[in-house]
Amino acid sequence: MTKTKKEAQTDAIKNALREPTPKDRVKFRVGRKSMDNKSAHMLAYVDARYVQDRLDDIVGTENWSNSYRMINDVLYCDITITFPNGEIVTKSDCGTESNVEKQKGQSSDAFKRSAVMLGIGRDLYDVGNNYSMWADLNDRGYPPNNWTPSGWGDMESPKRHVEPPQDSAKVPEEPQPPVQEPDPPIEKTMSTQEKADEVISRAIENAPDDQPKEKPMKQNPPLKEGTPPEDEWVLVKNLQNKRETAKAFLFLPADFKGDDTDFNVTGKYWVAKQFVKSSEKLMNGMENVIMARWMVNEKGFDYEEITAISNDSGTEPQVQAPENPVSDDDLPF
Repeated sequence: MTKTKKEAQTDAIKNALREPTPKDRVKFRVGRKSMDNKSAHMLAYVDARYVQDRLDDIVGTENWSNSYRMINDVLYCDITITFPNGEIVTKSDCGTESNVEKQKGQSSDAFKRSAVMLGIGRDLYDVGNNYSMWADLNDRGYPPNNWTPSGWGDMESPKRHVEPPQDSAKVPEEPQPPVQEPDPPIEKTMSTQEKADEVISRAIENAPDDQPKEKPMKQNPPLKEGTPPEDEWVLVKNLQNKRETAKAFLFLPADFKGDDTDFNVTGKYWVAKQFVKSSEKLMNGMENVIMARWMVNEKGFDYEEITAISNDSGTEPQVQAPENPVSDDDLPF
């Protein structure tokens, strides 16, 4: 049966919505970090502006709309499209809160997830099947600026994880990663380190009998899949990593009020490195940290239980995703 002109136009629009995402609109962010904090698995994503541009260009500004609704305290976005043949289609999905502007981040996330239902950005789920997504991290825990996987862009520059030349005149397309405040002057740093080392020494001496008194080896053997949870480790979210010495980190709560350069104020928040298993730096500059339970209780941090899982490849133990389906879907967005 021969299709009418409007039916053919409708089919063309549906196919266009599922076309691959242009590489110049794809961005990459840290998904998870290795235990030694020297590498990270990256995730591909697009921003809400790309989705809006895609709908305008393919469907037409007058032929699509979006709206929001709450279901059981979860925000959902509906995207409705009117096709040339008169067919009206609505796709919906929910979003998760961001760490910076929670409501804005949740609405943007729901909007992009709904767009995936229409086909926009769906190909980003397969990027990891075609490219190596591991990036090297610098001493501050960040990947190179504008990182892309090998073979993604200019084939004449195949090397991965290479920092751009210092004298390059190229202007970065994306904002720089959040920069931690400069280290204090050398005299103050040495004084702070000496004080921090004293706190850490006392903490190690007061550690429970089942905690290591000496710094452990670089990495324990990888846990086999199905291993029970390690009760002595818990997850602390949204900490400020303000200082680091050879032996310790200064982790401040997200709502910390006070002078973070005054050791008399921050001294109680120093944590020995041997009681920190791993950390993940978030887009807002905060960190999620896996820390010894007794140390977390001593510092008064709020925490969540974790489950250590891994495979024979030696990858790091990961935090078990919560039961809530809103947050356990590892979307590229």
